[in-house]
Amino acid sequence: MNSKSFQVANKSLETVLTAECRAPKVAIAPRDGRASARKSLGALFCAALLLPVCNQPQPRTPIADRETSPSQVNSIGSSGVFDAAFRQEILIDRARTTPQNGSEPEKQFRQLTTWLFYPVKKGFEGAGTEALPPEDGGSFPLVVFAHGLTGQPASYQGLLLSIAGAGYVVAAPDFPLTSGNTQGKVNTGDAPNQIGDLAFVIDQIEEFADRKHPLGPGVSTENVGASGHSFGAGTAAAIAHSACCSDPRVTASILYAGVDPRSHGFPGVPFDKAKPLLMIHGSLDNVDSALSVFREAKPPKLFLTLEEADHFRPYIYRDPSQEGHRGLTAEVSILFLDWLLKGKDKALAQLTALVEQNRSLGSLEIDR
Repeated sequence: MNSKSFQVANKSLETVLTAECRAPKVAIAPRDGRASARKSLGALFCAALLLPVCNQPQPRTPIADRETSPSQVNSIGSSGVFDAAFRQEILIDRARTTPQNGSEPEKQFRQLTTWLFYPVKKGFEGAGTEALPPEDGGSFPLVVFAHGLTGQPASYQGLLLSIAGAGYVVAAPDFPLTSGNTQGKVNTGDAPNQIGDLAFVIDQIEEFADRKHPLGPGVSTENVGASGHSFGAGTAAAIAHSACCSDPRVTASILYAGVDPRSHGFPGVPFDKAKPLLMIHGSLDNVDSALSVFREAKPPKLFLTLEEADHFRPYIYRDPSQEGHRGLTAEVSILFLDWLLKGKDKALAQLTALVEQNRSLGSLEIDR
């Protein structure tokens, strides 16, 4: 197998980078007490870290609002099992606030425009239709994804559609204060609140079945994967591994070009939870910093170094010189998730063999 085997099959990524978001009826549903716990935990983070952007809103009935956009379809399934589609959900957490951000006033809620990438039957064609997961596909594990600083979920569609096409539902929220869509200046002090955002998204997806949501029957939150790029990798690391704020539903993590959470305001580091970890990093990136995080994490853990790759292009851009790196990143991610979220025992050996067969693209370190 060579780098050509990994060429991404996305023929129309540019055409789906801007999905039209309509505003149909808003569904309002009650949630359990986890939001209140997250709100209190967020306040605790603020006291510990002395972050001025945090506050303690008055208690009120936790509700969630949801708006749905039409799905878009993209034939990219890396595993060849499914095609993949995406839809947008506007999730509003009214149990927590968005801190004041420069001239932008405090908001009494947190709005998370969340992109959902999910499998559809092979050969499905047509964008703007309500594509549904295959009824005979069983239950697809959930993976949450946190974008990087000034990033957006749309930037990672190639990677996330590949994972969805292998039989996963990927949920990628647009964070209120660190996104490219942020109103006002991007605020990294909101880092602790993003951990609660990912937990809130998992809460909402758990309730899809009760709400008769189209994805309800096809998504499983029994074993959740947390993933993220750069600054977002800090969010994923915290919700997976930290003693203070890890979520028991998250059982494995993938950190793409991850920053050192200690220098970016994320609580609960070094890693205290022995959950499986995959780190993927370019050799042209700050590898030493990433390796220091990797050394502190508890096994099982894997570190994939992408040769001659930088901080962005293996995960985001459509640079022809990076096709091999992007493909290897997607395939290694899928096999890692297959091993841990689907219980496929042979997947780890397949992952190791895959990297060995593509030594010109990357090298792998494993500590089990």
